[in-house]
Amino acid sequence: MDIYSTNNLIEVVKMSPAPGSFLRSRYMPTGPRDIFKTEEVFIERATDGNLVAPFVIPYTGSKLMERAAYTGEKLMPAFINPSRSMSIDQLLKKGIGETVYDETAPADREQNYLADDLVFLQKAIQRRIEWMCGQIITTGKVDCVIGDANSTEKVQFKYYGDSFSNKMTFTSGGSTQYWGASGVSIYEQVAEMANDIDAEYGELDLILGASLVSIFMRDTEIRNLLDIRNANFGALNPGAAQFPGVGYIGSINFGGKQLNIYSYNAKANINGSNVNYIDPKYAVVIPRENFGATKFGAITQLEQEDDQFHTYAAEMVPRRLTDAHANSRLLEMASAPLPHPYMWDSWRVTQAVSA
Repeated sequence: MDIYSTNNLIEVVKMSPAPGSFLRSRYMPTGPRDIFKTEEVFIERATDGNLVAPFVIPYTGSKLMERAAYTGEKLMPAFINPSRSMSIDQLLKKGIGETVYDETAPADREQNYLADDLVFLQKAIQRRIEWMCGQIITTGKVDCVIGDANSTEKVQFKYYGDSFSNKMTFTSGGSTQYWGASGVSIYEQVAEMANDIDAEYGELDLILGASLVSIFMRDTEIRNLLDIRNANFGALNPGAAQFPGVGYIGSINFGGKQLNIYSYNAKANINGSNVNYIDPKYAVVIPRENFGATKFGAITQLEQEDDQFHTYAAEMVPRRLTDAHANSRLLEMASAPLPHPYMWDSWRVTQAVSA
């Protein structure tokens, strides 16, 4: 049995998943039905529209109520395919953690490199998916640039109609009401965002970009509300969350809706620049459950072991290629993710500071 076959490597990846990411894990998770055996994935949306039962004249018969609005569409997911090389020169050198006196054979050292490279590629793909989730939440769409940063070829996934109406801008007298400015009520803005979301979407979270946390924590109005005797609006109880870069701030009732509050300051290195998954200037009110999902299309690739094409239904599909003439190997990992919200109007976002 070839322990380095793609099927076996897929099982290794499944048994040792990369650490979770906040936006994908909490708001766009992947279930068993979200991994497709075809290259295209199917997205469904339905809503009952909060219809109210009609009045009728007694004993004259019922009145028909329309079924929920339903849309479904097939989409080709984005394609992600990073790789890492391994040459005989690398295997002959002392590895990280080895002492000068270690006599580790190149073959044994290769297994260590393979395990490390699998984790490295998993994390890299996970970061890209998390970035996609952040783009969808803050802009309603995600542009997948094919190639380098200067490429003009893009694949766009857009989750709104004519314009991204989920973005709210608060103004007074023609000027934007940014947080921290005199007379601006953070509480009222968040309450308006929360109450603009239909109750059918359930309980809500408030996510604060990195630039908003200190402004929010120091806000006099919010602190005074929390100090009112015999009026339990909530509590600020800062602490670490289970995901890197995420902090739990507390829970507050905004205009009748109880929101768990999180800060999110995690970053990814994209084309040499550190980029926040959630823009530091933005505040987001979003449903805690059933917001969306991350679906995956199948991966078809030519396998070196039998020179045949094979199709795999998995989140991430490794492939190990060997060039005997060059004394080198290449470890690839392919993924075809499509994160999406179930309902296009179920969250609200605002730019809360100017810069």
